[in-house]
Amino acid sequence: VFHIAHRGFITIWVPTGQTKVAVPNITAGTDYVTAELMLKAVGLKAQANGPTGSTAVVVSINPGAGSQVDAGSTVTITTKAGSTGGGTGTGDGGNGTGNGGGTGE
Repeated sequence: VFHIAHRGFITIWVPTGQTKVAVPNITAGTDYVTAELMLKAVGLKAQANGPTGSTAVVVSINPGAGSQVDAGSTVTITTKAGSTGGGTGTGDGGNGTGNGGGTGE
């Protein structure tokens, strides 16, 4: 039971819930480290479902890009092993054996 003086004041604070943030646009092929940094930048946490090494790349995220979620929420990043970049670059570039065939007139 509350007793309030005539014309007294009561202040009521109503919580509005968590601050909402948008999940960033992390596309397939983005490296995992970059994706994790993008999430941290907006106050979200990353949970990997797959490899997280330096060559890991994003396959998908859940919830998806643009979804409004509570700040501090966890976004699941499904990853796969990416390329190691170990190619040798030994293509022949063509051999230039055309004959010209023009008459010069």
